[in-house]
Amino acid sequence: MRRFVRSIAAILLTCSLLSPAAAAIAAGTGAVGSEEVYPVILLPGYSGPKLFLDLGLETQEQVWSPEINGERTQNIIEAVLRVVPRLIRESEGNEAEAVRRTGELFQTLFEKIRMNPNGTPAYNVTAYPGNAFDGRWDRLVAKGEERMNNQRPITNSFLDYVPAEKVYLFASDWRLGQVDNAAALDRYIQEVKADSGMDKVSLFGVSYGGQLAEVYFHFYGDKGDVAKAVLHAPAIRGSELAYDLMADPAFAFDPARLVDITAAWFNAETGLTQLLQGLSLEYVSDVAVKVVREYIKPYALYFGSYWDLVPPQYYEAFKAKYLDPSANAEIIRKSDIIHNEVYPAAGETLRSMAAKGVQVCIIAGTNLPLAGGNPISSDYIIDVASTTGAVAAKIGESLSAGYVTAEAVCTDPAHRHISPGGEIDASAAYLPEQTWFFRGQYHAQGAFDTYCAELYNRFLFTDEITDIYSDPDFPQFRDSCNANDILEARFSGSKSGWLTAADAQLELTNLTSHSVSLQGITVQGIQLTADFSKSLAIPPGQSVKLNFTAQLPLVDTAFQLTANFLRDGVAASRTFVFTALSAGTAVPAVLRYEAGETEAESTRWQPLPLNLWKTIALAATCILALSFCAAAGRALFRRRKEN
Repeated sequence: MRRFVRSIAAILLTCSLLSPAAAAIAAGTGAVGSEEVYPVILLPGYSGPKLFLDLGLETQEQVWSPEINGERTQNIIEAVLRVVPRLIRESEGNEAEAVRRTGELFQTLFEKIRMNPNGTPAYNVTAYPGNAFDGRWDRLVAKGEERMNNQRPITNSFLDYVPAEKVYLFASDWRLGQVDNAAALDRYIQEVKADSGMDKVSLFGVSYGGQLAEVYFHFYGDKGDVAKAVLHAPAIRGSELAYDLMADPAFAFDPARLVDITAAWFNAETGLTQLLQGLSLEYVSDVAVKVVREYIKPYALYFGSYWDLVPPQYYEAFKAKYLDPSANAEIIRKSDIIHNEVYPAAGETLRSMAAKGVQVCIIAGTNLPLAGGNPISSDYIIDVASTTGAVAAKIGESLSAGYVTAEAVCTDPAHRHISPGGEIDASAAYLPEQTWFFRGQYHAQGAFDTYCAELYNRFLFTDEITDIYSDPDFPQFRDSCNANDILEARFSGSKSGWLTAADAQLELTNLTSHSVSLQGITVQGIQLTADFSKSLAIPPGQSVKLNFTAQLPLVDTAFQLTANFLRDGVAASRTFVFTALSAGTAVPAVLRYEAGETEAESTRWQPLPLNLWKTIALAATCILALSFCAAAGRALFRRRKEN
């Protein structure tokens, strides 16, 4: 009995000694089975960081984002949406006058951020915050400088996992090329290490910031300063849009879609089309394209960053047309490094980092045309091939039957790297096992996407997700779950995008804060009927499950499922693309979805709540005290007996 008591006491004492570790985990300072969570550096997208003239002097002036007509604009898109339509209306249909007035507005915006022909600033302009001390999020908040960060939704999502003092904002001078900014990032990382007292950092790069992270890895990755990196919609090999916007004679904006993506960027669940009411959309597009090419292009051509975004297939011809070998020699030298050294080695660089223990995650939006209508699969701003390295069919098409790529990085067919709709081959991606695709997600909208935000946070701050197989809730391919998407659809027993023999129900989730009323479901491509006969309300944030009957095809078949619904009384619909696995085919583990605990979760030790640890510690103390008293009593009894 005494041995049993001592054994129990020892076990409980050990648990009580472990309670500080459990408390640290609960506080977000560590993760089960890993080293302490490292500070994360946010690398914003293009034009995000604020620029100041004469920073720190009496003549200091914020020149980006600037003041427009006395109203502060947080980014150029807001200026376009709120100022430009007014200028166009005031021009009363006179296109030349509309172009002139809008162009002069942009000249005012761009003058103080103008660059010299050699790629250096024409004015004493720098980005803020310029160092790690000023860039730590808790210090920015304490100074009331939250607006210095245009990626606040992402930053706020971090705070569910780590305290503000572990989050840093790197404000690059986004006019400069990535050769310069990668060197600046390396210096900043050393500052963060010194400020935090930690030997590594993690990176979260958005768009242009994602490209910067990859360029940093190319030049400085061997230093071993980075533990994890999330590249969200990264422009790793530039963007077709950088060429189309400046040179494609057929380029035209789709203003309605531009308004739609802006609504998504502002996380607005209603459209902003009223801003363009009464205007011809073709007229608006013509004005916008001419303003870009006549007024903005002369400035952009001296931005090293612009040249780093030009896709490799256009670079040499574009450079020969617009850059002078003498006057622009320094821009050419640095951008040549990007195109001739960094671009070709992008996949090798990222795989090398992974081999050295750096955990890298890439997240991309897909199946949207580029802003000018180019049917390349993209997130509207950056094409999928650049972002991920994957092969992607054009919008409205799929990879051909029997398709095989010679570019495959992963050659195991059991991994099923072809998307459910057959449009994307992720086996050719830079990192096939660590790349996630969100169909229909607009550029860099992860913070507003329920699943995407949880994915990148759990990847960064825990050991729970390391690849596309870690959790069935986060498969490689998924539909966008932004509030603007309104509904999500999936089948109960299979991963997102698949219908298999394991499925018994169709699950529909309301992604918005509005009431949605399901009106009907139509299916094209296979025989499937949902058990649904009348209007069905889906409360905000909740799901409904419908039984269905389906005849699985003889071969794997892509099909479309359209949900028709009312949101706040307005009729709308969303179409989903699935692939039905052929009848009689055993459902492979890689496609199965099992709600609840997965094998990985069942074998992972789960931390106990802090209050329970306190209870255990108290119990251990009591048992030890009782054991001590019992032992002392027995000793006293023996002495008395001996005397």
